[in-house]
Amino acid sequence: MSKQKLSTAQRQAIWTIHGERCYLCHQLCAFSDTEIDHVIPERLAGTDELPQTLEALGLDAAFNLLSYENFLPSHRSCNRRKSGHAFKASPIIQHEIERAIEKKTLVEELIEKTDKRRKKDKVFADALILIEAGEIDEKDIKLLHEAELSLREINAPYREPDRTDQPLMLTPQLQIIHQDQYRTIVQHPSGRVGHTAPAGKGSHWNWNCPNCGVTGWSGAMCIQCGMMSDD
Repeated sequence: MSKQKLSTAQRQAIWTIHGERCYLCHQLCAFSDTEIDHVIPERLAGTDELPQTLEALGLDAAFNLLSYENFLPSHRSCNRRKSGHAFKASPIIQHEIERAIEKKTLVEELIEKTDKRRKKDKVFADALILIEAGEIDEKDIKLLHEAELSLREINAPYREPDRTDQPLMLTPQLQIIHQDQYRTIVQHPSGRVGHTAPAGKGSHWNWNCPNCGVTGWSGAMCIQCGMMSDD
C-alpha cells in the first residue's frame, strides 16, 4: 500500500496524459478504477537495493521515486497484483519510465489547469468529489455528465489521438453516451445500452434494479446484470 497520497486532480492528469490506459495490461481504464503506481516501488526509498535498480535502468542516482517521473496509471486489480514488486531492467520497463519522464511537464500543466477550474467552479469541484468516491446514485447522473463534459473540455489538448473524440470513461460501469432534457442514455462495458430514470424528483422505485440499484434499462433488462423485469 502506497504511503503517498495524490489528489484527484493529480490522478486524473496522470490518467489523461498516459492515454487513459493501465500501463500494466495496456487496456482502457475507467478513472474511478484507476490507481497511480510507483513504477519503481516506493518501498525501495533509502534501501541498498535502490542504487542498483536505478543503475540497471540507466537512471541518475538522484531520480525521485515520489515524482511524476515514476507515476503511471493502472487498474486497481493490476496494481494490487504488482504490489511492491520491483521489475528487472528490460526494454519495456525502461520505455515506460522514459514515457513518464517525458510527459512530466504535461502532467504538471494539466494539474494546474484542473486546480484553477476547481477553485472557480463549485459544480466542477463537487463533480471531482463524486468521481473520487466512485459512487453514483440517481441524483448524481446529471452531475456526472456535467463533470464528463467539463473534464473533456480541459483534457482535450492532452488526450491521446485515438481518444480525442471519445467520452471520458469516468466509471467502470455506466458511461453516459447521450443526455437531453428527456432522457439519459448509458452504456455498460458489455456493450449493452439502456436509459436511466427520467431527470427530476419523484422517479418511481421500479426504475432501479433489485440487484444493482440505479442502473440503465434496455427494454425490460438491466444492462449491468442482465436481470429481466418481473412486470
